[in-house]
Amino acid sequence: MVLRKYVKLASVALLMGGLMSGQAQAIQMWHSDTVWANQGMCAANFTFDSGLDRVQQLKVHIQVLDKKNNKVVAQDVIEVDEFGGSNADRYATGYWHSDIACDQDLRLLVTQAQAVIEDERVDLLAKRELEIRPFVPYEITIQAPRVTQSQRPDACLASKFTVQAVIQDKDGYSNVRAQPNAQSVVIEKLFEKEVFFTFEQKGNWWQVCTPTGQVGYLYHDRIRPQH
Repeated sequence: MVLRKYVKLASVALLMGGLMSGQAQAIQMWHSDTVWANQGMCAANFTFDSGLDRVQQLKVHIQVLDKKNNKVVAQDVIEVDEFGGSNADRYATGYWHSDIACDQDLRLLVTQAQAVIEDERVDLLAKRELEIRPFVPYEITIQAPRVTQSQRPDACLASKFTVQAVIQDKDGYSNVRAQPNAQSVVIEKLFEKEVFFTFEQKGNWWQVCTPTGQVGYLYHDRIRPQH
């Protein structure tokens, strides 16, 4: 059984020395995902876009570096036999199988790349005909359940508190302060998925009403309205 493993490109960066951004490339390459395989192995999947050219015998040589110390921990060759020439065959997938591929703190360096394009053998790096395309998956979040009027604390029943919201903070919590400034005392902490109430306001600090009925202030960019 194969289980999908979510890997951001921020964790597995694809770099290629000497390539200039913005120049048209014959072939584009990106890391599409990594999947768990059996016996502790993983497969990193790479998508190639031929740009409708007919591509054969594609070989991309990679070095795998540990992002913590920048040391090479593996080397391999990603190979794709033939693709392109039509919309139906425009894309192809290449694979790198290894137990090391399960690690998210990796950086990949393309050291060589060759292919036969429209019957002509091409050094893709020398000709600058390979491009790394950034790929960022959709962010998926789950909306908090709506809180009914009868479930609100009394302080949150005030007519001005028209917007239900949750926090958006990389720390997983945000501080609600007694006054609209960062030096004011913290009266409560709001955690992820805790529903509170607020309204559209001017300035950086918005008044909020917490699930416990405390009225205080939260920095506006920590607030995610639930529409």
